[in-house]
Amino acid sequence: SLVPVKENIYQLAVLITDVAKYIEKDSELDKYAQRRGVSVYGLQNCLHMLPSDFSQKTLSLICGEIKDAIVITAEVKIEGGEVTEVVNCSSPENTTMKCMIKLCYKSAQQLLNSKTPETEEVRKRVKEFDSTGKLSISETLKLLFNIAMNIRIKRLGDAAYCYQISDPGEEENWQSHLLVEELMIWANNIIAKYLYESLPQMSVIRRQLPPLAEETSAVEKAHEGVLGHSLSLKSLSSQSVDETPLLMTTSTLQAIRDACMRRDIFKLTSILTNDQLYPQLAIVHSALISIRRCRRGEYICTRLIEDQSLEKNALYSHHSLRL
Repeated sequence: SLVPVKENIYQLAVLITDVAKYIEKDSELDKYAQRRGVSVYGLQNCLHMLPSDFSQKTLSLICGEIKDAIVITAEVKIEGGEVTEVVNCSSPENTTMKCMIKLCYKSAQQLLNSKTPETEEVRKRVKEFDSTGKLSISETLKLLFNIAMNIRIKRLGDAAYCYQISDPGEEENWQSHLLVEELMIWANNIIAKYLYESLPQMSVIRRQLPPLAEETSAVEKAHEGVLGHSLSLKSLSSQSVDETPLLMTTSTLQAIRDACMRRDIFKLTSILTNDQLYPQLAIVHSALISIRRCRRGEYICTRLIEDQSLEKNALYSHHSLRL
């Protein structure tokens, strides 16, 4: 949610259902979740830590219903539609929430594009939302997207502009996907820090160690001439290296021409920042992925970490997320 507090100042809140309020300790559901450990998200489906029926009906947000939740807030400064600061992030707190409107990615993207949602039910909910607050739902989503991009740029630098949808058919909804993804990464990172600071000897956190320096250096040296052509790879490039001409397939060139003819700036940006469309850059990413497979993300208990060769920041970092 996003609420105006005073001129140019807004309160951002990310709310997550407080699962502990709905499951008794040592109950059958609790034991079921312990056996599963985590939810596993695949390309086409999800294996929930809790039974799907329970997750979708009891834990999911339902318009008009009040739910127990955990909230993380921050103060956001927005001037002229541009986000300048995201500060005073709170620790996780217990609260209750009432969902006013529930949107799929497509409906959210339509509102981000200032278009009318396709379904009558969503149009009805939008009208109700717009009549109750200082900001319309479309204005709220646009500001939330700007906040998400501000957070993403701070996290990734120039690579923040490289964003590709992995779900087939969802390419047109990239802004709504990025909005949700970035705010959830932000919230989860705050929760992880809170858990570690509260329980430094018994926190379970997810980390991904960086690849070995010598392996990364070998890839950089082998492809140093093309790294500067990529926003996500140019940080690996040496300023003194002469750039190799970038090869482009006929289909990519045609896609760029089509986007220019339609003046579709979002499509053009997507093509220009998608390294997989350029053979030399795709090869570099493939090489880096093969190295990172040796350093996969993992859940660890902080009290079990005894690797004295790594600094504290590296011990609890997540390399791919740059956190």
